[in-house]
Amino acid sequence: MAEQQQHILAAAAAAAASTDPGTTTLHKEYTHFSGPASKFPAESEWVKFSIIWNIWKPLMQKYAHDSPTDTDHILHAINTASGSTHVDKRLILAVIMQESSGNIRAHSTIDADGKGNGGLMQAEGSPGAEGQKEVSQAIVDKMVLVGSQALAWFTKTEGGNPYDGLRGYNSGTKIDKGDLSKASAGTPSYVSDVANRLRGWHN
Repeated sequence: MAEQQQHILAAAAAAAASTDPGTTTLHKEYTHFSGPASKFPAESEWVKFSIIWNIWKPLMQKYAHDSPTDTDHILHAINTASGSTHVDKRLILAVIMQESSGNIRAHSTIDADGKGNGGLMQAEGSPGAEGQKEVSQAIVDKMVLVGSQALAWFTKTEGGNPYDGLRGYNSGTKIDKGDLSKASAGTPSYVSDVANRLRGWHN
């Protein structure tokens, strides 16, 4: 009986690890990363989604003025978009925090090509909700799906490495894979910033 219980517990632990992979070790200090993707943190250093979500959820509510309903919508949208695009939930969440600090009503912006970028992931073609009191689940789902699809496309286009994909997501397709801190457009530290968020840092 004891041996059977051990097997059951081990199976449960394995199932939990597969649905919430990652480390529990937080790196709260910012480390600047540069160079090729191989110089950036391995995915084994990315913190579990459940941990970083519980860190950032109250920050969204405090600083981005999201309501509890808003953050519930964001969580649902991340889970749904990750399931359909196969982009890691942690990566989606880290990009949301990088792009909008989780502000569901973030201002839309115009990119270097003159195209509008809106929503939680500031993605081209994403709906925005600036000035809206109530934002529906459907709108939030669309915001996160459009951003996740773009992230998946850039990652595939750049050869499958998520860090190369992040550089493309921020800067476009003309990237220097030899140094991801170089950006012809966008934010030079973008990939390093997201990498740090994946390790548990927040600003």
